[in-house]
Amino acid sequence: MQSSQGFKRMARDNAHTLSWQLADPLPGYRKREAEKLCGPVLLVDGELSPQMYRANVETLAEWIPAARRHTIVGASHGLTATHAAIFNGMLVGFLNQRVRGEDTSNSVRGPG
Repeated sequence: MQSSQGFKRMARDNAHTLSWQLADPLPGYRKREAEKLCGPVLLVDGELSPQMYRANVETLAEWIPAARRHTIVGASHGLTATHAAIFNGMLVGFLNQRVRGEDTSNSVRGPG
């Protein structure tokens, strides 16, 4: 799947930040820390996203007890740009559930 023109433009505009990003990598995910999240977590991936991103979301969904996973059909890694209406609707629905109190857990479990 080709990236949208908007996503390509964003990537080009931010290319100058790549060296900084490579010099400051994110720490790896750890099951022990992920399992402590007991508040609602929304995990979103695209059906056509690169496998490494989908694998990350799948693993986090297994590790985080309150996680909700949504895969956007036909979307790739730039899904917030290419499928904005679907993503935004999903996010608004998730947040509205919190506002209505349908999901009251919002803390992080301590050790033990």
